[in-house]
Amino acid sequence: MKKIVFIALVALSISTAYAKDKGPKIELNDDTVLVDKKPVFILETQNKKKGALTDYAVKDLNGTKLLYLTINFYSYNFGYNASGAPSFNTVTYFEVTFSDSEQKAEFKHYRQPKLAEFLVDSGLIESGKIAKDKEEEFILENGTEFSEIRKLRKQ
Repeated sequence: MKKIVFIALVALSISTAYAKDKGPKIELNDDTVLVDKKPVFILETQNKKKGALTDYAVKDLNGTKLLYLTINFYSYNFGYNASGAPSFNTVTYFEVTFSDSEQKAEFKHYRQPKLAEFLVDSGLIESGKIAKDKEEEFILENGTEFSEIRKLRKQ
C-alpha cells in the first residue's frame, strides 16, 4: 500500500512539474520573432562574419530600426599551459545601440534563437516600440563592462 501511495505521489509531482507554465513560447520564423505565435519584432541578420559571429538589427514589424547589435570580441592571455606556451581566451559580446537615444549597453553573445529569447525576456520591446523605462533598466543592468575590461587589458 505504501508503495502504491509513493508511486502515485511521484507520478503526480512529475505531471505537475511538466504542467507548470514555462513562460511564453518564443519562436523564430525566418527573421520574425514570435511570442505565443504572435509576431513581435524582426531580428534581422546584418554583416555576417565567420560562423555565428553576426551583427543584428532589431526592427519593429513595419521595418523601423529599434536597436542595432554589433558583435565584438577581444582575446587575452590568461596564463601558460603545461608546455609553457601562452593560453588565450576570447570573449565575444554584443554592443547594443538604441536607435532613438543612441545610448549603448553590452551583453554576452548569443546565437539567434537564444538572442531572441533574451530580448523578449528583457521586456525591451512593448507594442513594437522600445519601452523607455526598460531601456534605462537594461542599460543600468548590462552597462559597458566588456569595453571597460577591453580598455584595461590594452594598457
